[in-house]
Amino acid sequence: MLFFALLTLSYANLPADVSVHTNEAGAVDWYMEKGAFYYAALIIFVVSNLVSFYFIRVLDSVPASTGFYFKNYSFKSKLISWFAGFVTMVNLFLLIAVAYIVLFNLEEYQINKYQYLFYLIPVLFVGSAIWLFSIYTNRHRQLDLDA
Repeated sequence: MLFFALLTLSYANLPADVSVHTNEAGAVDWYMEKGAFYYAALIIFVVSNLVSFYFIRVLDSVPASTGFYFKNYSFKSKLISWFAGFVTMVNLFLLIAVAYIVLFNLEEYQINKYQYLFYLIPVLFVGSAIWLFSIYTNRHRQLDLDA
């Protein structure tokens, strides 16, 4: 809801041609029409969330006792929780990217004040990778509490 609210509220303040990319000199070299930017951002967000939702549903429907991949329910639930957290990080990245592009196009904001936000995302992705590695390396030591 936050992404949709940000995108919809910022649509009114965007110029007709939205600056999306700059070259090495800092001059804008790629524009998108305002409506195209809105619908592209919305489609990327909705499609990525639908794919993620169905992937989580598929992971949840695979029985833990089949031996196919999940050896126990604890590992399965932790892996599903990790993927849900990863989807949340992707959504946060999309939210920050749209906010950054909107602020880049509004002249009253100094965009340099907000560049630190893009350093937050790689830190979260590294933390997520460490979390996944921890779940995967401890998959045989986890007890099956649901059995």
